[in-house]
Amino acid sequence: MNVLILSPHDFSAGLPDIAGLDLPDAFIPTVVYSLDELKVEAHEYKIRCEKFYVMNTCALAVQFALQCKAPVCDKAGNAMYSISSQRQGEQEVNSSFFTFKEIQIRAIIESACSTRDAEKASRSVNLMLSNGGDFFGEKTIRDILEKSVNSAEILDVFQKSYAKYVSDFEKRVNRIIKPSAPEIVDLKTFRPTGASVLSFEMGSGKSLLMNNEFDSALSEGRLPMMLVPNIALTGPHASRDEHYKNTVDSDGREIIKKGAISTLNSAKISSHSKINSAGKVLIVDEVVKGFEHINGDAFFDGTISDKRSGFKFLFDRVKACEDVTICDAHFGQEYIDIIENFSGKIFTAYTDKGGRYNNTKLNYGNLKCEDLIHKTKTDLRNNESIMFFSDRKQDVAKSMHGELADYAKSKGRKSILLNAQEMNIDGSIASQAASDPSNVLKGYSLIFCTPAVGPGFSAVLPEVKKIYIDCCGTISPLSLIQTCQRFRNVEEIYISFSLNNRKAMLPESRSDVCYSLIERENEVDLSEGGTILSHNTALHAKLMADPILCAAFDFLAIENWTRNSYKNFVITAMKQLGFALRFISSNEDEVTLQSTKLALRKAAEAEFKRSVYKSSELIEAKELLMMQKKAKAGLVDQRTKYLIEKASDASIMGVKDSFSDIDYDFVARKGLALIDRLRLANGNPGLERTTADRVKAQVLRDIHNFVSRGDFTSESFESIVTHMKSAKGIYEGKSISQIKLLKNYFMVIVDPKDHYKAVNSMIGLMGYKLRSDKNKKIGKGADRKNAYVLDSSFRDEALSYMHKADTCLLDATLQGVGMSAMIQDSHKSGALNFEGVPA
Repeated sequence: MNVLILSPHDFSAGLPDIAGLDLPDAFIPTVVYSLDELKVEAHEYKIRCEKFYVMNTCALAVQFALQCKAPVCDKAGNAMYSISSQRQGEQEVNSSFFTFKEIQIRAIIESACSTRDAEKASRSVNLMLSNGGDFFGEKTIRDILEKSVNSAEILDVFQKSYAKYVSDFEKRVNRIIKPSAPEIVDLKTFRPTGASVLSFEMGSGKSLLMNNEFDSALSEGRLPMMLVPNIALTGPHASRDEHYKNTVDSDGREIIKKGAISTLNSAKISSHSKINSAGKVLIVDEVVKGFEHINGDAFFDGTISDKRSGFKFLFDRVKACEDVTICDAHFGQEYIDIIENFSGKIFTAYTDKGGRYNNTKLNYGNLKCEDLIHKTKTDLRNNESIMFFSDRKQDVAKSMHGELADYAKSKGRKSILLNAQEMNIDGSIASQAASDPSNVLKGYSLIFCTPAVGPGFSAVLPEVKKIYIDCCGTISPLSLIQTCQRFRNVEEIYISFSLNNRKAMLPESRSDVCYSLIERENEVDLSEGGTILSHNTALHAKLMADPILCAAFDFLAIENWTRNSYKNFVITAMKQLGFALRFISSNEDEVTLQSTKLALRKAAEAEFKRSVYKSSELIEAKELLMMQKKAKAGLVDQRTKYLIEKASDASIMGVKDSFSDIDYDFVARKGLALIDRLRLANGNPGLERTTADRVKAQVLRDIHNFVSRGDFTSESFESIVTHMKSAKGIYEGKSISQIKLLKNYFMVIVDPKDHYKAVNSMIGLMGYKLRSDKNKKIGKGADRKNAYVLDSSFRDEALSYMHKADTCLLDATLQGVGMSAMIQDSHKSGALNFEGVPA
């Protein structure tokens, strides 16, 4: 039996002491000094069909063994266990147990040949340790840092770097969720005056205090305005004249109000004109959510101009009012500093003694969604009442609810589904629950909410002691933390993190946020000369000189920072807030069982969507824009959402009536995204409006040019990868390689070391796929190998749909039917070229 030994770099004296290894007599050792040599030797053994082991001398050796599916042995020749996808609890790191993430981290640590190398690599190690895929506990992190194969001096660099990283991270988390020096007050007797920040824990009674303050200011004639982040929070006030919907009296005359309880979107309506010009009192509830709302895509059209308009209105009111009360359970000093710098006012922060979270257990670790489903069923079986949150896609979340609801029904228990996107629909269950959750939800054993309950939601249900949170990262980390306390009697929380692996980090500085928004939104006109970079740099300077936008960018940068470190931020913040943390592990057997059941539910939901697409029901083009706005506001049900998607997809694909199975399968395979990329790469000037559009188009054209040459050899693969490394494009104001652009814009990670895999990843964006054809050979003798064959069937299918769509558009143009709506849709899909005729 052969054993390959990769000599770690610290064997500076030459060969490792092979004689000192207690290898079995059957082992024949071969020592190599680089990963490339290890690959060559292993390849030779495979060709000769000889069995071999790779010795665990370092993480790189183990990584390679996993890649080539070779067994691993320890230094005594004993076979090791295979790698595991997760760690069960907090075991010691030893020679017989690894997780994928641990191996990756150890490989980086062990590749450092000097303290300078270690300093450079430490940032990557710190991020991987803090955002571990299976959520490392502190013991595991310590073992990884201490037991990697390297010198004590180099390991010390990594350990000190990580300790500093943790300290800095914890300090910033604290500044985001807590004021630096709040005054402790008694909420029962406290009345805020001047510029105040109320940072009281959830369940402390902030809402009652704010309502009392509003009523007092109203009775004193001070024209107060209370701003809340969504319509659902105004529900309890609907019968009052101050409610923003009550804009006319019984005779139809407009009411000029003496106070207003409104959302940010509706705060500037004419009925509020007197308040906005002369009001003395401003109360802002759930202010962080309000900032996120203004900076989001759902605030009007989500443009830079909309962001500026929203924050200008808010800050103008902060400056003008005598008493400004800002309320949020977790409103930290970083937010306060931004408001103070812009408004010129000094805010005093207040809190109470707190301690409400101390008796709430937070269970985290490598839990999976399936673990939560299993635990929920166990609770239902034991006559317990629970709350389940999931921020997955609606169809997937409903599949999960269906599985749990059926189980609850089989046990004689009641369940309810709250779709948070329907909270704005008058009369819906979600709307009723938002207004009076304690009464509406009473008597239900399973309360399932998707994607998450909104701000201001507060339920007192003594029987609900547990919350299960299936987190995919679609809501902000601060929103997730607040979700944990929406039910005031909860004693135990379980969180599973199933975060999508975002390939590109979100911008974390004011400048980078500004560049990102410019490149995504602003149209570039180079008719008068200049470059994209010079154009964006000039606009960047202009926007950065606007203090209102600087505040908006700063708020968004904070949110992005929390999202980039999502899991670590949530756990660190909840620890600082006083939750009792416990690291627990997933149950692999239950995960497998529940995964099978969920797959069936997902398939059923997919069939429902397919049935909607195959039906003859179709939303007319003239109605589509209005229906899309309703869907954006959460005013339609799931079937209508599918019909809206169907109508949009039909216009892009040229489908005139119901979809066939082939049509729907194309949609399910993400064919619409392929059509978008093909349109963009076609060189249509009408589509290349923004910097991001132009840069993406150039990357796609370079990929298409490579394919069009028809040269698919190892040399050509290496050539295109080299080109993508050297060719540049603009991203966040910087010139970076196309390899990085593929990751940042298309979420495609290219492995420059595996050229065949890299090329397949790239050409897949254009609907191509390469495969090795054993029936066709190239080369001679020892160099003879399989030829690569190009599969363009997916691209051909997309081109066929594009042609049908263009034909439909031309027919509509000639007939003069639905011209306006069709032109609007065609511009979105790129069906018209610059001259306004079919491309």
